[in-house]
Amino acid sequence: MEDFSPIARLNRIITDAKGCNRTFPTKRVWGKVLDFDYSDRVEIYEHSVEFYSLVQYVENTLGVLVQDQVTRDLYEKEFEKLKALAFTFLTNEKWNSYHAKIDEGVLLSLNMGKALYNSLVDKSEKRAGDEYLLKLREAAEELFGNILHSDLPRDLRLKLCGDVIRIKKALSRYELHGLDGIEEAVSTLGGRVGLHTTELDKSKFSDFHAKLNDMLHAYIKVAEAANVTTSLIENMGKFARSIGLNIGD
Repeated sequence: MEDFSPIARLNRIITDAKGCNRTFPTKRVWGKVLDFDYSDRVEIYEHSVEFYSLVQYVENTLGVLVQDQVTRDLYEKEFEKLKALAFTFLTNEKWNSYHAKIDEGVLLSLNMGKALYNSLVDKSEKRAGDEYLLKLREAAEELFGNILHSDLPRDLRLKLCGDVIRIKKALSRYELHGLDGIEEAVSTLGGRVGLHTTELDKSKFSDFHAKLNDMLHAYIKVAEAANVTTSLIENMGKFARSIGLNIGD
């Protein structure tokens, strides 16, 4: 199974960018590597911010794991180059102008950091297979359609639709966020459902509960494929039962 820890994701992104055609516009390179529409300025901006956040997260994680101050300073120096790349997402300049920032020092730091992370973390996240992600995406689409055309109060309907949209967005940015992004979005939806159990009466909205059950089940399958801790999966099962659902195989 492919290593999909935060540092492994960052390493893959940087390696892929390093291998791109240097004559391409820089924003096209990032659109290709992260699979987004580089003609959409909002998409570009959001991906640049999230890329920066990933770099910052990995740097902070290594700062905790590394005890030696000299090595820590070395990582900080190399990661400053990666942070600077976040500000190139909008530019039309050729990739050749920024390609040099991904030098041997950066690549060595990422590979060393990845090896260190894997040696100290017992259960690293793995990449869930595309078939699991597709099933979750399809289940989210089904749930979205059900909510949109339901007789739920308009305000609640819009909020629930927004929650499902966040799940779909987290799936589209899986290469950046991994399971954490999906978990956060699913948790937001679950919290809202839990707060509105009266309005979401199971006897009145049985179809909604069935679609929600399907989506949570698909999410559990993604989590299992990602090799996450069993406590997350167990807690999701407890939550589902608390709102009258039963996530089965």
